[in-house]
Amino acid sequence: MARFDPTAVRLLRMALLPLGLYLALFLALTFPLVLRSRTHLFGNEVDALANLWGIWWVEKALTDVHHLPLHTDYLHFPHGITLLPQVMALPFNGLLVFPLRDLLTLEEAYNAALVFSFVMGGMTAFWLSFHCTRAYGPSLVGGALFTFSSYHFAHADGHLNLVSLEWIPFFLLLSFRALEKPSLGRGLVAGLALVLVTTCDLYYSLFCGLALALIVLWTMVKRPAGGLTRSHLRALLGLSSVCAVTVAPLFAAIWWTSRHDPLLGAHPATEFSLDLLAPFIPGGHWRFHEWTATYWSRLPGNIDESSMHVGLAALVLAAYAVRRRNELPGGRYFGAWVLVAAVFAVLSLGPALHVVGRQITGEWLPYAWLTTAVPPLRLSGMPVRMIVMTQLALSVLASGGLAALVSRERRRYWAALLVVGAAFELLPRPVPTTRLPTPAYVSFLASLPEPTALLDGYSSFSHALLWQTRHQKRMAFGYISRIPASVAERDGLIAKAAWAGRWDEVCGRFHITHALAPVEGAAPPPPIRSLGLPPETSRPDPSRRVVFDDGNMRVMALPCARGSALPPQ
Repeated sequence: MARFDPTAVRLLRMALLPLGLYLALFLALTFPLVLRSRTHLFGNEVDALANLWGIWWVEKALTDVHHLPLHTDYLHFPHGITLLPQVMALPFNGLLVFPLRDLLTLEEAYNAALVFSFVMGGMTAFWLSFHCTRAYGPSLVGGALFTFSSYHFAHADGHLNLVSLEWIPFFLLLSFRALEKPSLGRGLVAGLALVLVTTCDLYYSLFCGLALALIVLWTMVKRPAGGLTRSHLRALLGLSSVCAVTVAPLFAAIWWTSRHDPLLGAHPATEFSLDLLAPFIPGGHWRFHEWTATYWSRLPGNIDESSMHVGLAALVLAAYAVRRRNELPGGRYFGAWVLVAAVFAVLSLGPALHVVGRQITGEWLPYAWLTTAVPPLRLSGMPVRMIVMTQLALSVLASGGLAALVSRERRRYWAALLVVGAAFELLPRPVPTTRLPTPAYVSFLASLPEPTALLDGYSSFSHALLWQTRHQKRMAFGYISRIPASVAERDGLIAKAAWAGRWDEVCGRFHITHALAPVEGAAPPPPIRSLGLPPETSRPDPSRRVVFDDGNMRVMALPCARGSALPPQ
């Protein structure tokens, strides 16, 4: 290798080979998923469709509406809704696939973003592991343990924001570098990496902030002189400066909104806490999940959140790394990773301890204290998601343990056995796919001229979002993860008027031009929800004019569809 250009060799070793490896592993673990990439969406028919809408909205806002995608009146029309507290991966993934939108369909763009997160998640975790261990092969395994973890595949069902964890290892890597050789510039670069994390998921940003605090605390304790030097403070100042002008205003705006207009939709933390045994028992997203169904079927919530197996082989390797830390070049980092793994594991247990799905203590665990100190965490109600930081710390430690094993010739067979064991226990079940044909009435809505605003009280919330990406008309109601109370109240006024048949009010007061309803006695295409509105009958109604009828679904034009304009935006 000495005959080749060192830069080219480093690029091959640190970028091209890891990228190719993680892409090949993803395709193999999910096969035949790749064969459906042009015809199916990688995900379920609920949250995946909502995240698909998010990618569409980023493009729509920037190219057609010409403003930042932080507010929309395309949902919850006419009053609109803020997207500030939205936990879906709106900005990053929308911008990631933006240059490809002329080449890919919206579904293909979503699929590409999901594959990118798995491949890049492995790459950044590999970089972090290599920085801490200086062991190339074991670090590749560490990257695989992180990106192909049960946590990652569980959220591939539909949570693209949570799948987009690739910048967490990158931020922590740059943070370590900023603390090792502190300077203002290194701090600024680490701050920019935190911005990347924030554009994928708000709670990941909070997790990274807490992890950084733990690493800084560990650095202070380990320094022979104690405390931090002026160079350390300059590095932290650089990081804080970037956050002060980017991340902090976002969280301040969310806090202000929640104080003046309470946000609805937070999950109960006790229902979405990590069960004490979950990290040790493969759950509902394991390839052989039926073997352990007796356990994970008893857990509350859903398996996308509750089945968070971190891997027994990873735990064994991590424990061995801590034991042999003095023999490894990067052993000095392992104390920090043990601290991160332990703190986040405890926090992920939530406010109360659960064993086999049953709450056995009161709400006095550390997570309850943390939500008091950091109120934005209450909007999540998902302490179980904090296990992602434990998974990352264990992956880094496992790479160190593997490096220690392979350095001893007599124990290399143990290393091979543990790698095979890790691969077996992390084998994922197939990622769900969704085929998305367009109903005839959606194509008709797409042909309507502007201004058009639709009341769809029958499609499921997630499918209504999907149909909007195709007909591109404003809609009353909508599926957003956190809805301000004032928006819910205004939505209620529209639903009440529609239920009472006051279509002149729906039209004149709320500027809705068309309404959608299934024909009485017909079998409209599923899935269907209902706001309590009666089905459309054959009786004539002077306030509505049928403009589309395929025998199952009807589109009615309201009086204001006859030429009146939408209110000024």
